[in-house]
Amino acid sequence: MPQRHPRLLATALFALATVPSARSQEPPQHGPQHRRVAGLRDLTGSVSRDGHYYAFTNWQSGQLGIKDLRSGEDRYIVTPESEQEYPYAPRFAPDGKRVAYVWRNADGSSELRVVNADGSGVRTIYRRWVEPHDWSPDGTHILASVAGSAALISASDGSLTELKALDGRSPMEMRFSPDGRYIAYDALREDDSPRRDIFLLVVAERKEITVVEGPAMDRVLDWTPDGTRLLFDSDRGMEPGSGRRAWLVEVADGVAAKAPTLVTPELRVTRGLGFDRDDSYYYCCGPRTDQRSGGLYLADFDPTTGELQTPQLTTGSIGGAVDWSPDGRYLAYAWHSYPFTSTLGIRAVDSGEEHRLPLMLRRNQRFALRWSPDGRWLLAQARDHKDQWGFYRIDAQTGRAVPVVQEPGVSWPAWLHDGRVVFVVSDDSDDSQRLVVRDLQANVDHELCRVPAPAHLSRLAVSPDDQWLAFLWSDVPSWWEERGQWALRVVPISGGEPRELARLSVQGRDSLSYSSRPTVVWTSDSRFVLYTITTVAEGGATTALWRVPPEGGEAQTVGLPLVGFAVSSMSMHPSGRQVAITGRYQREVYEIAATEDMWVLENFVPRPK
Repeated sequence: MPQRHPRLLATALFALATVPSARSQEPPQHGPQHRRVAGLRDLTGSVSRDGHYYAFTNWQSGQLGIKDLRSGEDRYIVTPESEQEYPYAPRFAPDGKRVAYVWRNADGSSELRVVNADGSGVRTIYRRWVEPHDWSPDGTHILASVAGSAALISASDGSLTELKALDGRSPMEMRFSPDGRYIAYDALREDDSPRRDIFLLVVAERKEITVVEGPAMDRVLDWTPDGTRLLFDSDRGMEPGSGRRAWLVEVADGVAAKAPTLVTPELRVTRGLGFDRDDSYYYCCGPRTDQRSGGLYLADFDPTTGELQTPQLTTGSIGGAVDWSPDGRYLAYAWHSYPFTSTLGIRAVDSGEEHRLPLMLRRNQRFALRWSPDGRWLLAQARDHKDQWGFYRIDAQTGRAVPVVQEPGVSWPAWLHDGRVVFVVSDDSDDSQRLVVRDLQANVDHELCRVPAPAHLSRLAVSPDDQWLAFLWSDVPSWWEERGQWALRVVPISGGEPRELARLSVQGRDSLSYSSRPTVVWTSDSRFVLYTITTVAEGGATTALWRVPPEGGEAQTVGLPLVGFAVSSMSMHPSGRQVAITGRYQREVYEIAATEDMWVLENFVPRPK
């Protein structure tokens, strides 16, 4: 079976790998306790109600699997017929005998399917993209988000019943109450605010009731098995960028009976995986004690020889874009609180002082944070709290984000010194891609070049003298780019034919996360394009730095390779003598293949008196 890698943004989520300890082998414990269950590479799955199994996607093989959480054994129940097909978001039925999941077809279309837990009886029940959230308690329907509405899809014949149009309020999670009377969900409260509250939908009456409200970002996790409480997480009482905590609210007859109480011991959830019938809650991710979560590093760079010194850690828990301000005094980067908004970090390099600004934006792997030429703004590609994709101008003093381009198919923005922006535009009519320079004031575009499908462009970098645009080219679509050929190309900003500078030999890429794809920056004098290649061998990750002149010539490695280090993003200091890097040390293949953990919190739900 050929190997594969995640093809969608959801694929930045990780997958499962290690063997857990059987619950029966552990000594009896009293009181609440966290327990590690398994290592994770896929967070889109679900736990069966008996706590025995976990349904997941194997992103390497494209198979749908079920893991026995007691023995640690995996068995696969669905296998794709081609490399472009794969399952996503499997959800166990209440009895654990069926699994609903989204199936991505080779042509890019999606459908909802149901399969028996033994692998028999695969059926397509709905031919359209949906996001499955839960099953009805009687196992007859699947609760899903469909075209902006909460809907029920019959598990027998695929008929759809719309429950409520949510008008762009973008619920992150929806859960049936155990008695089937209510559906709990989180949703946006106001158009001009990213605040999320918790609501109940009375199924029989289609009536919405507010259960939890306030100036916070609240997210539904699940009902307790007896249906008397809702578990949710929130950033209430937290400093920007410091994470989220879990709370319980008692619910009686569709209303909150008491104020929410903080769960102790502290529970911080990246992805909720569900309760079992014993009131134990499964989730990702547990605490980290190493540098696998990534960090911001600084490394001295010799512009003459191109030698890069060993990166030194400056700030931990950062794994995305980084950029120097035009005067070289500040570094900008972002933290992400999945699946909600980000926090912008701006660090004064001389003093080390850090300023954190909450953003009304949802970051993804391709945040592409860039300072404006005057140093007043930052440009980022992201989704806002209403799930609208585009480019946003962020005030470096306040963090206020204003959309400057909100169009489907745009990506990888970069500034020119005159204030224009260059970016990639995907054309839905023929799947081709264009490089476009836009005057934001006049809203006028100048096309640099066009590439036919299925080629994919990414990692745009403008030379400091505004003469060249460097970018990565791949001969396959973005959701399958790790399987294609890569090349570094340049095109004159004034327009013309792209020139290939180097073919990139990316070895071991099936073991790398998306964030370890090649990175492109320029030297400050515009004489060379620098790019990284991260490879994986038995000893772990190794990143090599290469350089090549934009006019063409032989590419050269510069400096020593960074052994055990995988680079996510790079930015050159305006002086040309220091490089800011986000990335992480990955000294073992296991650290690349399985970097998250499934945990369970037991004995924390109050018992009836």
